[in-house]
Amino acid sequence: MVKSLTGGYKIKCHANGVDKDPIEIDFTPSFRRIDMVEELETMANLTIPKDLSSKEANKYLLDACVKFDVKCPPPQTTARLLDKGVLLFPTMKPQDEPLTKVVNLGSECT
Repeated sequence: MVKSLTGGYKIKCHANGVDKDPIEIDFTPSFRRIDMVEELETMANLTIPKDLSSKEANKYLLDACVKFDVKCPPPQTTARLLDKGVLLFPTMKPQDEPLTKVVNLGSECT
């Protein structure tokens, strides 16, 4: 979409105000994609139930948060529990990569 609108994959943006130098955002394919559930399973040695809308998945994630001492105040929805799990592992968040897309949030989390 960026290329069709601008003619290229890179755009400049004054994210810090028009009086500051613009930053360049590169939308060149392909950027890193993180499968949130798979990455969390790998990093925390978990086996999250595939049906994220199930009570079993919610309980599993709640138990995992307790195990890793991650606080998740009510409401303890599956989406919030997954989000708290991601916060536990900062390497899941892109540091130096220009663009990263998190995929597989599950219908429970969208």
